[in-house]
Amino acid sequence: MNELNRQLISMYAKQLRVPTFNQYEEVIRQLDGDKGFDDFLVSLMRAELENRQDGNRKRKIRSARFPTQKHWRSLTSPIWNTCRKLRSDSWPVVTL
Repeated sequence: MNELNRQLISMYAKQLRVPTFNQYEEVIRQLDGDKGFDDFLVSLMRAELENRQDGNRKRKIRSARFPTQKHWRSLTSPIWNTCRKLRSDSWPVVTL
């Protein structure tokens, strides 16, 4: 394939917003010699779909703004320091 075609594919993929189509050479290498153009197109479209689904999943998790996970040891507030001291002291044992 000549350089002009590679540049055209890159430009069209960018304009159509299908970045996975730029990786068509990798898909061609993975296909067997006896498979046709339809198999090539299916493989390329599957890769694009997986790429978009992964991006959507990451974007949704980011936009959910889940609280960050905190541990007792990482808290530095004076109240937490007091709680740590109380927790570390031996508690009285109550027998009934």
